[in-house]
Amino acid sequence: MFSRWTGLSSKAPVTRQVSSPVSPTSSHMDRKFLFNRGDKPYARPLEETVLDKKKKITYDPVDRCHEVLRRIYPINKSGGKQIIIGCDPLEDYNPVILLKKPGTRGVKLQHEASVRFIDCFEKFTEFFKADADPQNKILRLTDSATVEFGYHYNKKAIFVRVDGSEPNGQLLIMNCYTWQFMRTIMPLIVHTFGLLSKYSAELKKMSDVMKVHLATHFKLSDPQEVGRAEQYLSEMKTDDINFEPDEKGEALSTLDYYACFCEIKRFCIHSLTSQ
Repeated sequence: MFSRWTGLSSKAPVTRQVSSPVSPTSSHMDRKFLFNRGDKPYARPLEETVLDKKKKITYDPVDRCHEVLRRIYPINKSGGKQIIIGCDPLEDYNPVILLKKPGTRGVKLQHEASVRFIDCFEKFTEFFKADADPQNKILRLTDSATVEFGYHYNKKAIFVRVDGSEPNGQLLIMNCYTWQFMRTIMPLIVHTFGLLSKYSAELKKMSDVMKVHLATHFKLSDPQEVGRAEQYLSEMKTDDINFEPDEKGEALSTLDYYACFCEIKRFCIHSLTSQ
């Protein structure tokens, strides 16, 4: 009677081999294992520790120095590409040009290459206006900086390239639309570059005074003393150094010396504490 309503036989129960249910996350874990396995060329080694990472950290002077009195201008309508003009402490505070996209390292031209790049504005304009391709498709600004004339997505473009430690160097592509927008601010770029060129001697003078002041109070050849000097530099005030501005230059009347002092001690720590 019991077996009739339950559907169970009164005979001895038969055991069946039932496979264990598959976990819904097993396939996901398998894919995750395949993605994180260490035999791929770009995977991080499993045996790498925190100490190994610290050993790989190297402080490049280029990364620890920052241009002073930077001026940032967009060179396309969306603002996705910028031209930055500033006085570089690694170039004796001479102005340099940096072409970049926000959030990237960009292409940094040295002072000599920057001057050459500005002088070649008309050549770039002729390239975009001409129907035929130029005979020389590579314009060398310096030994490490070049401008190549070519095409990008079937549109004329110039490729600003700087050889460096990266595999393909530093590269920025400027198509005809970017250059057409950049032409509208060319007078501003030339004016800013020329004005910062007049400021470079005064910035170099202020930097030398600050460096001599640090050298008299700290032994910069000792790494521990360098750390103390950097801490002292962050707390330094204008009254601590003997700096006399040059009042003869007409362009120097528009120079904000206090802003220069703050930017030099903030962005040029490596150049001030290095031997």
